[in-house]
Amino acid sequence: GMMPRIMTGDRLRILMVSNRLPPQVVGGAELVAAQQMRALQARGHVVVGFALDWPDQGAHAGGDEDLDVRRAAADEAPRLRAGLETRRAPRTERAFEGVLTAVAPHVVHFHNQAGLTLRLPR
Repeated sequence: GMMPRIMTGDRLRILMVSNRLPPQVVGGAELVAAQQMRALQARGHVVVGFALDWPDQGAHAGGDEDLDVRRAAADEAPRLRAGLETRRAPRTERAFEGVLTAVAPHVVHFHNQAGLTLRLPR
């Protein structure tokens, strides 16, 4: 079908995809993604994050309750290792499809895919 025409001033639904997001993991790339999400929210957009669940990382203390992040259980323990992104990840892909259906985003931004499957953009 036709892509929706986005006009200046439109309130958009934006899906931010990142391998990790606060408050579960707080590092440079994660903080940048969270700052982008907040900046877009401040402009009136609806912003939802999609990230893997990193249970071994533990949750960090507060400050990120304002972010709507949907976490997907990985097909195996997620690892940041080059080459893993080319594998199939049916559980992650199904979770992503579910979030796409629920959010129906106008825009999907892929921030950091290390450890995620490269099949998601398709």
